[in-house]
Amino acid sequence: MEDDYDEVVGNAGLPQLHKFSIMRKTAKHLWKKFKEVAKFEEEKEESKDASQAAGLLEKLTVEEKKEKPVEKVASAEAEKAVEEKKTKESVPSA
Repeated sequence: MEDDYDEVVGNAGLPQLHKFSIMRKTAKHLWKKFKEVAKFEEEKEESKDASQAAGLLEKLTVEEKKEKPVEKVASAEAEKAVEEKKTKESVPSA
């Protein structure tokens, strides 16, 4: 049984295995920190984008133009033309 252990762990035995365990824990810890920093940077970038968008929205002004709809303008012009024609017809020519 002990011979199998030496084959798996190597000739260094427990000290080598302990070193590997510490390195593994350190790597896991570093990876966790890396992911936390990446997430923080991503959130920071999103916040920056949102702030820029809010600033642009504040600068944006909307002017409300009061225009008559095209249909109403056209019908008003047609009515005016009809009235003018009626007026010309009703006035006797000399």
